[in-house]
Amino acid sequence: MAAAAAYFINTGNGISAGLAATAAVLFIEYGVEKSVGLKNRRYIEAFNNTSMTVIEAVIIGGLLASHELPGLIIAAVLSGLVVVKSLKSNAEDYTRESIDVRFGRRGRLAVAVIAMFLSTFNSYYVFIAGFVLIGTMVFDSGQILYGLHSEKESSELKERILSR
Repeated sequence: MAAAAAYFINTGNGISAGLAATAAVLFIEYGVEKSVGLKNRRYIEAFNNTSMTVIEAVIIGGLLASHELPGLIIAAVLSGLVVVKSLKSNAEDYTRESIDVRFGRRGRLAVAVIAMFLSTFNSYYVFIAGFVLIGTMVFDSGQILYGLHSEKESSELKERILSR
């Protein structure tokens, strides 16, 4: 469905692309929700994270590549996606707990789907969506880094209090 969304947006059919992207997102969310109670939870969780990342990259990459945007914007968005995913993964490994960000995957995909629908009227909305995506990723990265910094300070404070 994500590849269909990328194809439809490339052919210029923004409404079909938006519907296919919405279906892809809802389908993967439904799959993740249903797979929580299955055996081999670690393997299924790894597969779900990978497939959600691939779907996000295909939808966002298809949206940005379909319109004649500067390569710098496309590269910044896709590399920002990699940076946010690796920061979040490493931070969760460091703190051993899940980290919530304000926009996250759902926010980025919502921006992409809305831009797909709006590209039917004017392709300038895709250009704006590229900058909004960059902004959300910068904000999420800053939030992750700030959370790690405050976590470190609070753990040092806790150690200082307990050592007395």
